[in-house]
Amino acid sequence: MNSRETHFILLCLLGCAVFVRMFLVNSRVEFTVGVDINHQVPPKTPLNRTDMPQSIPKLTEEQKREQKKKREQEWEEQERRKDAILKGVKPLTILLTKDVIRTIEKASEAADQYYRRIEFSETPDLVHPQLKDTLVESFFTKGHWFRPGTKYFVYQPSGGMSNQRIILREAFLAAKALNRTLVVPPVGAHTSMFYNYNGLDYLRTIDPFDVFDKKRLETGVSVLGLSNCILRRFVETNENKYGQSWLRVERDRKGSFKQLTTESLISDFGDVKQDVIFFAKYSMWKGFRFKVSEYDIADRYILLHPEMRRVARIASEKLFDNQKFSAVHIRFEDRNVQYLTDVLGPATSFVRRLIKYQVLADSSNLYVATQPSKIGNAYFNAFTKAGFNLTYSNSLLEVPEVVQFMKRFASTDIYISALGLVEQLVCARGNFFLGTGFSTFSWFIRMKRNSPLLFYDESLVPGKPVPPNATLEDVRELFSLEKTLTSTQQREAQLILRHSNCSRNYVSVKLCQ
Repeated sequence: MNSRETHFILLCLLGCAVFVRMFLVNSRVEFTVGVDINHQVPPKTPLNRTDMPQSIPKLTEEQKREQKKKREQEWEEQERRKDAILKGVKPLTILLTKDVIRTIEKASEAADQYYRRIEFSETPDLVHPQLKDTLVESFFTKGHWFRPGTKYFVYQPSGGMSNQRIILREAFLAAKALNRTLVVPPVGAHTSMFYNYNGLDYLRTIDPFDVFDKKRLETGVSVLGLSNCILRRFVETNENKYGQSWLRVERDRKGSFKQLTTESLISDFGDVKQDVIFFAKYSMWKGFRFKVSEYDIADRYILLHPEMRRVARIASEKLFDNQKFSAVHIRFEDRNVQYLTDVLGPATSFVRRLIKYQVLADSSNLYVATQPSKIGNAYFNAFTKAGFNLTYSNSLLEVPEVVQFMKRFASTDIYISALGLVEQLVCARGNFFLGTGFSTFSWFIRMKRNSPLLFYDESLVPGKPVPPNATLEDVRELFSLEKTLTSTQQREAQLILRHSNCSRNYVSVKLCQ
């Protein structure tokens, strides 16, 4: 068929369509509902209000009971569906092999790259509602947490758990100086800067008071811990809403801003009228310069969870059969920030320092805190040749009490970070400790050794329950007042009374006694 014939057929079809339309209009035929379109609609009559019920009929008691029973049945059906969903969720089992660790590290690195520039956005929290308490979350996202007349201080965390703890210390002192309630965000998996923390979904965070001692913190400042709600969602759903007024403080990374002291905080923000002050983005990162005495005060209130301290004590006893041990922290990625050169040094330098201070003469048991993927590395051959018996972090998972405690940390990378906190407490209990420079992990161990209040197991303290604001001297007195102590209590008392001379500097490679 050529183009001319095609055009002729199309013209014929068009003519037929026009003819049919004219026929239908002239004959006034309605095919859709079979109604004469010329039919006149009668005018509307005014509404007679006497035909309407004068009042809504009241429900009888029987009808009310039926409605209540129906609502209860619907609620029970929802609960059954929820239980059915949760039963289908398989429990998480974690076996820390080298391959698993490498996979986790690669996945975390890929996630960090994916969320590299995420700040606060409208990105939803992609978590199945059955996997978290939506009622608790709505408390924080619908403004129910807010109390008119109360002033709040919200801050932006970043980094790993040790850095998040450092930022919590700064936020504690800031909230205390401004006499505001401290809003404590969830503890997140190990990331780098704030935008990576804000990219974490709910499953990669945990309630802050599953990690920190809430009762202890509350004795220093009024606190509100975010539960079942990530910080990004909390800010997005509350900022300048529900009758709240917010002041957002944003400072850049370059460090051009002045470091705030207690005096400058009060001067700059003491008279702020807004209900909430939010230190966002880089504002918390190296943004303060408090006095050493002020940091010492903050450290008395920011303790790890009592149960974490208890299982660390049990682990140190079971791993070494109640015998003496020392500990080292070896961070393979440690670098000189200025010259970008490795400063870890050969293993022989570690061994020489250990022998110099007669660590081997005290005990051959040596706990090695290092990346799980480096366990068994040839680097440690020098230690075994020198006569040390090495114990690594994977041995912690052979202690039933540790395994039971760690079940609260569902996310794999949160699990590993939390296990690192238990590891810090174990290292703090050793007779000697040798760390690596440029490491908050080593720095916190030295800090705990200098102040046994930060690692002691309060469940062993005899007599009355330990007051949440007890000082180290109070704890020592409680031990001294008891005439008969168990062998476990005696060891704990010796640790509390032990004199330690660890360096307070952030960068230090000196041995702690």
